Amino acid sequence: MGEQEKAQPMSTGLHDDDERLHSLRRRIDEQRRRRDAAARRSGPDPRVAAHHLVLRLLADLGVALAAGLVLGWGIDRYFGTQPWGMLAGMLLGIAAGVRNVMHTADSASRAHSGNDATSQHGASTSAADATGGDDAGRSNPQPKKPMKS
Repeated sequence: MGEQEKAQPMSTGLHDDDERLHSLRRRIDEQRRRRDAAARRSGPDPRVAAHHLVLRLLADLGVALAAGLVLGWGIDRYFGTQPWGMLAGMLLGIAAGVRNVMHTADSASRAHSGNDATSQHGASTSAADATGGDDAGRSNPQPKKPMKS
């Protein structure tokens, strides 16, 4: 074949290939560590967190409703009061589910805003206002004036 042989790159040997492969693996591992560290710093994706919250709210409502229906069905079977036990159980299940959903949504809202003291202060103030006390929940030391008729 003489001069027209195709020029082939010279192989650097197996040892050099192993070094290059090892170097490539190190660089890939380093990039993965950087990517994972950046993901941990940035926190969870808000869309995923919202999706999980919606699933939890639906589960809270569904489980409470199912528990109320099963309880009502059991009452109906035991006492023979069909369909009243199941209807009452359904209503109680819906009420319990709505209460659970409101509690979970309130907790998620407080966790999202990062301000738990605001809602607690608002609750203590409204309770103090209802009982005639000051903001700290203590009774007012000043006597109240009688109302004129």
